Amino acid sequence: CPAGMDNIACLEHQITGLGFTHLESPDDGNCFFTSLETYFKLVESPLAEKDHMDLRGMLVDYLLAHTEKFRPFVVKEYKVKSEKQRLKYLDAFITKEIKELGKLNCGSSV
Repeated sequence: CPAGMDNIACLEHQITGLGFTHLESPDDGNCFFTSLETYFKLVESPLAEKDHMDLRGMLVDYLLAHTEKFRPFVVKEYKVKSEKQRLKYLDAFITKEIKELGKLNCGSSV
């Protein structure tokens, strides 16, 4: 960025230079899903008819149906006697976290 340009102006300069458009999103903890909603509308995707809460629900449903795929990404120690018991606790933890993701305004800094 040119000398003397503040961070916000520099970011806008870089975004424009890449051919992107900066769009505002509400500060409500749903920015990721709102961004997906906007993207799908801009590219005229079949998912364009879904709002951000529909998209959140679709993701949560997928994650809950495939919890075992996410085991390798969770670092959590359990003092248990068997691998079967460890996986049971791990899956319960993953399910709890996914359900949190499904709640409205999760992750909001407000």
